[in-house]
Amino acid sequence: MRCKLLFPLFFLLLVACNFTPKKEKNPAKNDWVVMNTAANEFDGWTFHRNNGENNGWSIEDGVMTYDASKDQTGTDSSLLSKEQYRNFEISFEWKAGEYANSGFLWGVRDIEELGHTFDTGREIQIIDPIVYENQPENQKYTAGALFDMIAPSESVTRPSGEWNKYVISINYDTNRALLIHNDVEVLRFPLHGEEWDKLIENSKFKTWTHFGKYELGHISLQAHGPMDDKYPGVISFKNIKIKRLD
Repeated sequence: MRCKLLFPLFFLLLVACNFTPKKEKNPAKNDWVVMNTAANEFDGWTFHRNNGENNGWSIEDGVMTYDASKDQTGTDSSLLSKEQYRNFEISFEWKAGEYANSGFLWGVRDIEELGHTFDTGREIQIIDPIVYENQPENQKYTAGALFDMIAPSESVTRPSGEWNKYVISINYDTNRALLIHNDVEVLRFPLHGEEWDKLIENSKFKTWTHFGKYELGHISLQAHGPMDDKYPGVISFKNIKIKRLD
């Protein structure tokens, strides 16, 4: 009887010793992070070339808006992320007023002698689609374009005053960038190598010393004047979230 009792006890002990609990996933790694946690403060951002006063930016209920007509600084008022990123995916919504112009830039470095984020950062264009809608030869400057390099594969931008959504993936390890615009893939391009070099050579950036040179850098939402001075140049952003792919 004693042997019969000892065997089940030995079996349970053996099972317990060989059981290794699964490691819990670190919730902070490779998960989406909201860039603006405060609804009425630019807590995830700084301003590129000014202290934030009279620079045209405002924020209300999580919506960040730039009004070029209210920018009195005379310097680049673009928003610059406080953190730097290399491989990442970002999702956000944007809305352009009539003839408003902006852009999403990455790989931006804050170099003292350079006045603008576009001196270093590559740009995916954000603009009121009416500006280039009847100019087939200028589609590499319209919304969804890799600015001055690649036109979007199709135009899916909603009219001025309506929200659009960008999901952008940047991965230097796989040498691939991707733009999903309003749930449609409109851009796919390399980030380095021979094909990228040809894009640079055929653009206005070919003589720019610092352009596109940095894999690790800030991201930026561009402050830009309107494409027609009769309009104030109002652009808004919301629901910005990002995750690292490193």
